[in-house]
Amino acid sequence: MKKINWIADYLFICSADSLVQTRAIADSIRENFNYQLRSWEGYQEGKWVLMDYGAEVMVHIFHQPTRDFYNLERLWAEIPGEKLSKKGERAPKKETSAEKV
Repeated sequence: MKKINWIADYLFICSADSLVQTRAIADSIRENFNYQLRSWEGYQEGKWVLMDYGAEVMVHIFHQPTRDFYNLERLWAEIPGEKLSKKGERAPKKETSAEKV
């Protein structure tokens, strides 16, 4: 995304089935990701947690109904992306970047 987007080099979008899970995902990323977290928003409510790692990475963690409503992927439908499996491994590339992770 570097050449297409000025916001971040990488955009990570995921979702969870409950608000507790969105917070747990955010906690895990915050504790284990090797980049400096500059700011984050939405953690208390848990519907959409945004984690800003500066120009490198932007993380969006959605509660599934909120992800369905905003459909953020449509904004990036033309940008090449990778689908990850639930274990974080690269899945075989079949879908476009607009598909849900």
